[in-house]
Amino acid sequence: MRLNFKIGAIVKFELYGFGEPVYKVGKVTNVTPGEVTILPQLKVYRKNENSSFEKLDLFCTADDDCAVHIRRKLISSWSYVKAIDCAIEKSISEGTDVRRNWMDLPNPKRFGDYTFNEYDQRTGFCKGNGFSCFEIEEA
Repeated sequence: MRLNFKIGAIVKFELYGFGEPVYKVGKVTNVTPGEVTILPQLKVYRKNENSSFEKLDLFCTADDDCAVHIRRKLISSWSYVKAIDCAIEKSISEGTDVRRNWMDLPNPKRFGDYTFNEYDQRTGFCKGNGFSCFEIEEA
C-alpha cells in the first residue's frame, strides 16, 4: 500500500488481523519499507476563560511519550484524523497541569512540557510538513 501522507501528519491506521477493527492514531515520525513509526496523540483540555471548566481543544493534540511501531503489512487502511476522534483515548488537562492518568507514569509531565500539534482550522486535519512518504514502497 502506498502511504500518501507527509512526515508530521496525524493519521489513523486500521490494522488487519483482529476480530474487530483496531485503530492506532498518531503523528507520523518515520516511514521505512517495513514499518511506520507514530507518536500516539492525547486530547487537550484547556481552561475556559469565562468559567472554571475546561474545554476540549478542537484543533490541537499533544504527543504522548512513547513511539509505536506498526508493521506496514498490518495496515489495511489509513486516513487523516481530527483532534476530537474517539480513537484518541487519553488526554491531558491544562487545569490540573499533570497528565490525567498520572499513576501510569513515574514522573508526570507538566502541561507545558508536551509537544502540541495544531490542526488546520478550516479542514480540521493536520497533514504534516515533512517529506512525502508516497515514494517509500512497502517491503
